[in-house]
Amino acid sequence: MTTHCSPTNSNNYLRVSSISDFLICPLRLWLKVKTKVPAPSTLEMVKGRFLHQIKHEINEATNQATAESLSQIIDSFSESVKPYLEIFNFDEDFLNNYIMEEVWKDWGMKQKGIKIITELPLKSETLKVSGRADRVEFFNGFVWVWELKTTNGSAKIKEYHKLQLATYALMIEEEYDLPVRKGFVEFVNDQNKTIAPVLLDDKIKSKAKEVIVHIHLLLSNSQPPSQYANTVWGCKSCPNEITKMCPLWKKITEEHNTLCLKR
Repeated sequence: MTTHCSPTNSNNYLRVSSISDFLICPLRLWLKVKTKVPAPSTLEMVKGRFLHQIKHEINEATNQATAESLSQIIDSFSESVKPYLEIFNFDEDFLNNYIMEEVWKDWGMKQKGIKIITELPLKSETLKVSGRADRVEFFNGFVWVWELKTTNGSAKIKEYHKLQLATYALMIEEEYDLPVRKGFVEFVNDQNKTIAPVLLDDKIKSKAKEVIVHIHLLLSNSQPPSQYANTVWGCKSCPNEITKMCPLWKKITEEHNTLCLKR
């Protein structure tokens, strides 16, 4: 299965997701953009989209909900996800509890006057970058931005998580003229979730701007970059469609295997 989601859009705006590709391997990002090879859609990616859709629909369902209708909403969602439990290997009790918590949380926040927007399209004319924020919360001039990540591994914040959140913050500040000082990454696997807060101060926002400038420069060059992944995971996580075109693939993997043997 493949998808045609590109690191840039038709107006040559960078997508926020290009930041993770760039930090993992600039060569991977360059090849993706220049060759326009459709990116593979893995089961984990489909699982992520499934969970995004659940959270988006819960947000929509709780907009006009009453306290009396919440149980019916929860039961409806729990029933609708049953066919997907085995496909995505979700623990049924965990997913049902997750749905219940999300419904009550969203409804409760709205009763306090907090506005929640999920799947919010954003763009920056200044930075020439665009993306879709998983969740943004507005309350009395305060704004919080969220990223949802499905994972099979550890729920550990990486640099690109911080930079992607900072980029969303910059786009929100540009479009809404409101400060965004805090973000969250919600990691969800088959049986639990972890929420990690991220401070979105001027330092991380400045770094995000620098990275975006570097990516624009990288993609304006007709020649591939000399920089490539500096971790074994970086190369092993590269899609087959890209490794087939990577002029350094054999050299890189040999270097990494040698380093592993030395360790």
